[in-house]
Amino acid sequence: SILGPETFTDKQLRKVQDKAIKLLSLENMPNWVKRILYTSDGRLRDMGPVGVAIADFYYSQSRSKSKTGILLSRNRLTQKHVTKVAEILNVNDNFDLTDPNFYSTLTPSQNAILAEAESDTPTADLTNPKAKELRKYLEQMYDELGLKELGVKIRADFFPRVIAIYDIAGDENIRKALVNLLVEKNPEAKLGEINKAVDSLTEKGSGSLDFESKTNDPLDVGILKSYKPLFDKLTREELRSINAIETPEVALKKYIDKAVTRSEFEKRGGVAYLRELMEQLTPEQQAEAQRIQDGMMGRIKPITNGVLKMANNIGLVLNIVTLLAFTVIASIPDLAGPVLRSRSLDTRPIFNTIKDMIKNPEEGRQLAKEIGVVGVDAMSTFFINAGEVDFLSQGGQKVSNTFFRVTGLEMFTRFTRVFATGMGKQFLLDHAKKANNGDQTSVSYLQELQVTAADVDAWASGKASPEVKAKVEEGLARFVDESIVRPNSAERPNWANDPRYALIWQLKSFYYAYGKTIVGGALRDAKGGAKNGGIAAAAMPFAMMALMLLPLTMLGWEIREWTKAGLAWALPG
Repeated sequence: SILGPETFTDKQLRKVQDKAIKLLSLENMPNWVKRILYTSDGRLRDMGPVGVAIADFYYSQSRSKSKTGILLSRNRLTQKHVTKVAEILNVNDNFDLTDPNFYSTLTPSQNAILAEAESDTPTADLTNPKAKELRKYLEQMYDELGLKELGVKIRADFFPRVIAIYDIAGDENIRKALVNLLVEKNPEAKLGEINKAVDSLTEKGSGSLDFESKTNDPLDVGILKSYKPLFDKLTREELRSINAIETPEVALKKYIDKAVTRSEFEKRGGVAYLRELMEQLTPEQQAEAQRIQDGMMGRIKPITNGVLKMANNIGLVLNIVTLLAFTVIASIPDLAGPVLRSRSLDTRPIFNTIKDMIKNPEEGRQLAKEIGVVGVDAMSTFFINAGEVDFLSQGGQKVSNTFFRVTGLEMFTRFTRVFATGMGKQFLLDHAKKANNGDQTSVSYLQELQVTAADVDAWASGKASPEVKAKVEEGLARFVDESIVRPNSAERPNWANDPRYALIWQLKSFYYAYGKTIVGGALRDAKGGAKNGGIAAAAMPFAMMALMLLPLTMLGWEIREWTKAGLAWALPG
């Protein structure tokens, strides 16, 4: 060694290092380590080609040609519908400190609209025009998502009914009251059957009473077929009297999420497709794959211990308000995401996007809303991804949302996603033009977003059919989500989808998602580059990452230090 002879200690340390490297290599890593470190998506893909097919059903890897997974599609479409509902309610998403919406609270007039829309009054007899408009939109969504074919019944007083699963699980008095109500309304049913029905809802974290599963398969979406008739006999007023039903705004958002999930699930082949794949796995793999899919889809037993639930809520909120004050500054490198996803250092799309945002800021924001990558934030308070449902109480979510608004994180995140939408639009138009001229690289780039040059041209000219329009919007949304990460339940280890471990996982979610989406995309690019263009092409994605991220990271650190120094000077003590 150039540093002198190797000592006994050096040799032992090297042996430990070699063993650690061997242990942590992908081939030799023990299963228990993989369960702790691997993401849900990664664990499925580790099961071979069949596992990859199951993983692709839920999650699409960034910069790959796999079809868009259900998680991204669901999040996009749910946000799109929630935004429309917010517009009907006239929710204000401007940063007005005097407006209750700023603090994630609805105004009395907005609550009155929801209260009438939720009532048992038939739609034709409603007196509030906005309540009637909301009911009409739910009927429109019912037709658009094909819910009739999925077994969802339309009613004259159609409004979602969602059981307050997390309140029932954490409060034995509410659970007993619900069981007694079910016994009263279903005298022919046995007590044991009713207890099983309630336990089935809470264990799977699913309280939407409007969706009956097509089968009794644990992979299916909805209430088990044998239990739904028991709950059909309960009215909203009866459930409200025992605090066993969600408030109208929460029920509405959870219903939209479940409706979109059910629709997208069936479009991809549903239970029949997944069960065929599952039967090709070993029994041990099937059991693990079931647990992983339950975690990704939010079929998780909630916290039943009231003290633990309260401690969880307090800890999560304290983490946010004590550790995330400077998150906006730390998020400055996020601005590099759309540029990295574009795979080009050409500055014209950047300046064109910024110019358009300055010239007509509302146009870019409206496009981002239409494709479902941003929403009316005050209405998005209770909507979080499956696998994250009810980690926080409603009060905790309101505090967190208000904190993020006050610190500017929400405004910054909205800006970055609108910017990414503009960059994505430029990306589609530019590569559609190149693809029309025979550029095969551009054809490949468009295929990653599941569109063709003809699709983009029709969309840009306003002549696209509804199917092509939806296809391009989904491709554009995929570009945004691969540029500005939005952590979801496939991008974390399966144990982290359990609310009992939310406090441990809370601040790690972004790092895993960034590695899975941004860094993982660069690795796939490097692998493809090495195959087609050698070492120089393989190094290009990482050189581009360094060129974009290092200056922005340094800028973020410098601004943070200046901010801390300024606060230390301005504040006494």
